[in-house]
Amino acid sequence: MREIREKIENAKVLTYAVLNNAEATLIFETTNDRGKPLTSLERIKSFLMYKIYLASDTPESYLRTLQERFGEIYRDYEETTPTLAIDEDFILRNHYIAFEANVKTDSQRDYASHLWLVKEKINCLTATTATFAEATNFIDKYSQELKETFSIVNQISKKLQGNLLNLFHLNRTANFLPLLIVSLKQDNSQDYYNFGRVTKLMEIISFRVYGIRKRKLNNSVILNRLHELAQKFQGDFDALISALKDIVGEFCSDREFQNRLISPDFYEDISGNDLNYLFWQYENYLRRTEYLEDEQIGFRQYKGLSIEHIISQAPREIPAWMDERFWSTYIHSIGKLTLDISWENSAKSNQNFDIKYLFFYRESKFRCQQELIKFTNYDTDEWDVSSISERQKKIVKFVMMYWDYKIV
Repeated sequence: MREIREKIENAKVLTYAVLNNAEATLIFETTNDRGKPLTSLERIKSFLMYKIYLASDTPESYLRTLQERFGEIYRDYEETTPTLAIDEDFILRNHYIAFEANVKTDSQRDYASHLWLVKEKINCLTATTATFAEATNFIDKYSQELKETFSIVNQISKKLQGNLLNLFHLNRTANFLPLLIVSLKQDNSQDYYNFGRVTKLMEIISFRVYGIRKRKLNNSVILNRLHELAQKFQGDFDALISALKDIVGEFCSDREFQNRLISPDFYEDISGNDLNYLFWQYENYLRRTEYLEDEQIGFRQYKGLSIEHIISQAPREIPAWMDERFWSTYIHSIGKLTLDISWENSAKSNQNFDIKYLFFYRESKFRCQQELIKFTNYDTDEWDVSSISERQKKIVKFVMMYWDYKIV
C-alpha cells in the first residue's frame, strides 16, 4: 500500500486546456498512444470523432451526436453482457458483415480486419475536400446503424426463449448472428412471428447440417450463403425462409439425416452437446404427448447432463442374444441411448437392464428412462436387440418430425 501511495503522490499529470469538443477530439486521437490499450469500441469512436472533426463544416453538432450514440451503445452493451457472454469486437465484426461487407468481394480474412477496412474507407473519403461531405454522411450513417445493431443484440439477449434459446443451446450462434440482426431489425410481424420462423430454421441448420451431418463450421459455401442472405435481406421473409430451407435440403437431405440417425456408430459420431440436446428434446416431446401432467424441463435445468448406454458397453453378464451382430450394429445405436445425469450414469455402472430399471430407471426424473420398460421383448421378457430396434424407430420418427425443415 505504501508503494502505491508513493506512486500516486509522485505522479505527474499533464493537462491540456481546450475550448470545445472538437479540440478535445483532436488531442485525444493524436496523443492517446500510452497506458491501457483502447477497446475496439473506444478505437472506432475516437476515429469517427476525429474524422468528423476534419470533414464536417459543423463538427460540434456531429460530435455531440456521436457522443450520444456511443453512450447508447455502451448502455446497450452493458445490458447485454450479463445474459450473453459476447465480445464487443465480435458485435462490430458481425455488424460489418451484415451492413458493410459484400460476400462477392470480401473474404473471411477481410471480416477479421473489419475495423481497418472501415477506417480505410473513411480515410479515402477524407483524403480530399471534394469528398468531405460524403465522408460526413458515411460516418453519420455508420454510427447510427452501429447504435441500432447494439440495440438489436441487446434485444436478442432479452428474447432468449423458444427457437432462439435452442439455437444458443447448440453453441454455433456465430455463423448466424448477421442474419439474426437483420431479420430481427426488419420484423414488423405480431409477436415477431417471422423472426421465430427464421430462428427455427437456423436451429435446424445448426442441428441437422452442422451437428448430425457434421458439416464443418468454417465451410465457406454455407457460411457465404448465410452472410449473403443477411447482406441482401430487405424484409422479404418468405424468400428468406425458402433460401434457408434450400440450405438444409442441399447440405443435409432427409435421406442423409435419417442415415446418420440410424448409423450403428451414432454415439461415437455425434458430439456430446448434440446428443444431450437431441435426447433433451425427446424428453420434452414425451412430456408434451404422453405425460401431459409434466412440465417441460430446461436444457440447463440439471447440471451434468450425459448420455447413458442402456445396455452397458462392457456388461457384467453377456446373454446369448449379445452376438456379433449386437456388437457391430447396436452397441452405439440411437435406440440404446438415453438422457441421464453424470453422477447417476456412473452409479449405474455396468449392471444389467433389470437392475438398472429396478433401482434407477423406474423412479427416474426423466420420462425417457421410465418408458424403457415398454420396449421389453414380449416373447423373451428381456431388453434386447428387438427393444433397441423398436425404440430406435420411435426416436428417429420423432427426430425426423421435429427437425423437418419443410413444414416451417
